[in-house]
Amino acid sequence: LQFVIFVCIIIFGIWGINKLWHSLTDLNIFKVSPSTFSFHIPSWVTTRFSDDIKNVAALNEQYSMYENNLTQRIANVYGGVVLIKKVDLIKKTFPNRLNIKLVLRTPAAIVRSGNNTYLVDDECILLPKEYYTLPNAEYDTLCIQSNKLARLPLYGSTWNDKGIKAGIDLV
Repeated sequence: LQFVIFVCIIIFGIWGINKLWHSLTDLNIFKVSPSTFSFHIPSWVTTRFSDDIKNVAALNEQYSMYENNLTQRIANVYGGVVLIKKVDLIKKTFPNRLNIKLVLRTPAAIVRSGNNTYLVDDECILLPKEYYTLPNAEYDTLCIQSNKLARLPLYGSTWNDKGIKAGIDLV
């Protein structure tokens, strides 16, 4: 009989500690939201970028700091964004902050064809120009002029044009 009571107390104790843990980790103080993320934005990126990076569709509205693989899941989401070359660091800072360090794609050249202007990075990835401040001394050094370009790729895709690749190789 004493053994049964002992086992019941142990089981009840484990159950109680588990419930207590889940109720404590579910408090709002341990929640983080993409809308509260802060990023150090370089001067050559527009304010639209800082707004859009907080509203990536694949992000949840709120995350618990105790979720399994939280940093990896957020890194995977941001790794798929066109303007982000790589996610350098995501670190939890308790109770409710994430330190996120992103490496952004920097335009290496401006491509001009007729009246059209495009931006490409050092890997010939086509970048959406609405996120970059033009003109800017940090990346306006190379201009590739062409009357005949290979088919325009989607943003975030490699532009397979020999002339553009040759121009980028000069950088």
